[in-house]
Amino acid sequence: MNTRADFLSCSTPLTEAQEGLWNMQARDPRNPILNTGLYLDLQGALDSHALTQAIARTIAETPTLSLRFLETSHGPRQVPGPPLMLGFADLSVQPDAVGQALALMRHDSQRPLRLAEEPAAALTFFVLNPERHLLYLRIHHLAIDCYGMLLIANQIAAHYTALVAGTPAPAPLPPPSHASDEDAAYRNSARRADDRNWWHSQLAGLPKAVGRAVSGHDYLRERRELPPDLAKTLVTFAQTHGLGWPDVLRALTGAYLARRTGGETLIGLPYPARIGENMASLPCTVANVLPHHLRLDEQAPLPDWLALQSARMAQGRCHGRYRSELLRRELGLTGMSRLYGAIVK
Repeated sequence: MNTRADFLSCSTPLTEAQEGLWNMQARDPRNPILNTGLYLDLQGALDSHALTQAIARTIAETPTLSLRFLETSHGPRQVPGPPLMLGFADLSVQPDAVGQALALMRHDSQRPLRLAEEPAAALTFFVLNPERHLLYLRIHHLAIDCYGMLLIANQIAAHYTALVAGTPAPAPLPPPSHASDEDAAYRNSARRADDRNWWHSQLAGLPKAVGRAVSGHDYLRERRELPPDLAKTLVTFAQTHGLGWPDVLRALTGAYLARRTGGETLIGLPYPARIGENMASLPCTVANVLPHHLRLDEQAPLPDWLALQSARMAQGRCHGRYRSELLRRELGLTGMSRLYGAIVK
């Protein structure tokens, strides 16, 4: 049996991105909001044996899935535990197999984890009927961010395709040590100081964000899809003016909020923060949320105003590795004060 001393001997410090999440979780240990999850809806004929093999291979090359996190006399540490076990649930005889599977997923994702005692991730394969299966993946944000979850799902799909087609297996995912190496290099770089100074110059004297610096224990979900004509208009407008449609949509959403907060607002913009080939394909936690200040200018032509916002968003991404948690503390936004208001994805 492994003892605490055994775990500590092979543990490593948290990265800067993880430290902010650790502090957030430590302030509210019973809050499950940092559990992130997805499920794949697999419809049609499925080679279950090949899929379980694909999952096993992905688990074997991704020790981040089995991470444990614990407080020590040297600060919080992370350590890989035993390999993750794939859960299995055959619901094919249940009257509402889909509803029961989703209820089980919700129960798991809304459960606060014992981070020192259980793996950061869970994988469950649900059988609904011979032609439909669900693959559920839940990971605590301390281990892997949302972008990293997509990398895991894509790697499972790549292994499955290779197994079914009899082709070579995909290249393995990069080792977790790359994240620690990148973090250490950035912490000791001149670029980090430049990024910090840029953000301080941008945020000096700005109004406080609206809202309290607390997190709920669940999300309120409301799904609305853009009508096809509106989506087409958005893309055409962006292309006509040489802009990216995601930045146009973010800026317009910010403008909507600013009209309700006195003509200006501070929004948060999620940023993957993955620079370089290794980080782009590494399941880990590195994503950041960047503050973006919007001030309405009702006299400016809309394309000009949107171009300005897009350029400023691009500047923020250039300095986007500097952690927003550090900025909040350095700017004295303690207690209930927030660095940004609504997050616009």
